Amino acid sequence: MNNNHTMDNVLLIDRCLNLHKKLYPLIGKMYLITDQNDDKPSTYKEFGYDQIIEVNTLTNNDIIDLAISIVKTKNIKHILSFDDKYQEIAGKIARMHGFWFPYDHGVCDSVRNKAVTRNILSSKGLDNLPYKIINDETEIDKFIEDYGYPLVMKPLSSQGSLAVNIILDSSELKKAIQLFEKNAKNQIMLLEKYIIGKEYSFECFSENGNHELICVVEKFKSEVYCVGMGHRIPADLNSSDLFRMKKYVFSCLSGLGITNGPTHTELIFSPSGPVIVETHTRACGAHVPYLIEKLYNIDIQTLWIHQFLGSTIIDEIKKSKHSEKTGVVWFKHSNKAGVLDHIKGISETYNTFGVLKAEAIQTKFKTLENFTKRSEDRLAYVIVVEDDHDEALNKAQTAINSLDVVYI
Repeated sequence: MNNNHTMDNVLLIDRCLNLHKKLYPLIGKMYLITDQNDDKPSTYKEFGYDQIIEVNTLTNNDIIDLAISIVKTKNIKHILSFDDKYQEIAGKIARMHGFWFPYDHGVCDSVRNKAVTRNILSSKGLDNLPYKIINDETEIDKFIEDYGYPLVMKPLSSQGSLAVNIILDSSELKKAIQLFEKNAKNQIMLLEKYIIGKEYSFECFSENGNHELICVVEKFKSEVYCVGMGHRIPADLNSSDLFRMKKYVFSCLSGLGITNGPTHTELIFSPSGPVIVETHTRACGAHVPYLIEKLYNIDIQTLWIHQFLGSTIIDEIKKSKHSEKTGVVWFKHSNKAGVLDHIKGISETYNTFGVLKAEAIQTKFKTLENFTKRSEDRLAYVIVVEDDHDEALNKAQTAINSLDVVYI
């Protein structure tokens, strides 16, 4: 793996601060174009940026104009985006200047648009799930008439389970529409037939068209809003099912034109076989990278950075040794509306349950709803690593249940 980028100046288009921190020691100067938001760094030096350019609404034309100016004046060698929302435009600008970019033209936009993803995979015989882009409520009625319940309502392009609802019957439809309009403003609605089965995510890296699997994550989700309750690594799978799903995922990645970079692919193993939910041109989140490093001694975020800088990383993955242990991350969810004061019992989980890591996610004065509807609104998490598969899960769940949510 080539690490010689210490003289290279980099332009970033996103706000993935955790990755920027790891990138900074490896390169020369770091410049950032980003949307204005509440979590901006208090000082530029704190995160190593030489310059931050913030705009109220980041359009593609804004990004192109700003990037051209920065490339001309700052001796930029790489244009990067770790946020799949901005990767397509970052790739366009990189190619305009003759810089390498891991994803080919159109790939990132095709992957972000769930309907386009299904259309491409359907054309290659890899997907036959009924779906429909919704323009008005009459189209909802027609979809239900054709395919019936249950179904899934989701935004066409979004992250973090935002406004994703499972609708079991007609009594839940009106509420789901209201929640979509509230939580997914200006988003296009997509309906899909609900798939019954266990959900998994496949964490992969691709290089020159070759795909390597790092691990399979077993996903546990709430039954209504599809927000993750927790994750277990490795997933509880027999070798036959694992081989079948892995082959399917690799075929989907190739079918979508993904030849380089990390991917986070979610699928459901239905009675008739694996069905893709969605994939992403990025690595996983939700503390899974931490668990992967603890279990397999692979820092996937550092590999991600090196590959985006143009280095070869597949051999690093092939050399990794998998642990016989099991890791679980489990989340505390809101089940009562109110204003948060604090989460009680975090420090006690270390001695009482032997957790590896425990931390509150939300801070005082956070307004809580009756149910956690977005991944970003989860309250706290614990991480457990154990020799036994079931013990790891039970210990993590018990530790989370011991935490008390204290309201103001």
